[in-house]
Amino acid sequence: MDEFRCLLLACQQVVLSEGPDRLMWGLDEGDGFSVVIHAWRVEMKRIPVMIELVKRGFMVSSGICPICEENLESAEHLVVSCQFAQSVWCIISFWCKISPFFAFSVKDLLELHRFYQLPKWKAKALNAVCLTTTWCLWRARNALVHEGKPIYIGAWSVR
Repeated sequence: MDEFRCLLLACQQVVLSEGPDRLMWGLDEGDGFSVVIHAWRVEMKRIPVMIELVKRGFMVSSGICPICEENLESAEHLVVSCQFAQSVWCIISFWCKISPFFAFSVKDLLELHRFYQLPKWKAKALNAVCLTTTWCLWRARNALVHEGKPIYIGAWSVR
């Protein structure tokens, strides 16, 4: 019921137009961050995860992933191989009604929609979900690292 109430609240803030849908990308600060650009930066290993900061000479307390605290934190680890990320992708596959998958790389995630025999609109939607999920994993990681905000999902709780 809580999720339903949140959905209703989110829908009340949506403004629909009568024109056709279109993709937009603005360069102004107020336009928000593009999840597509973020996913590209993740694949190119250009996000400031611990291992990349160390390579660039930044002093970090540890190169260990702040979420699982088991492996070095790389871009690939954060969105693919971290146990937390794998749990998220398992939930995503269930929610999207596709068979569970295991990605071996960021590229696998970004091309996941091509592996399923889906109508074009569903493939685009799955791709959007994957792009958005990589962004959400990054935001959750940053909230944990910079603000000490815990991460909760299913049985996972990271503080």
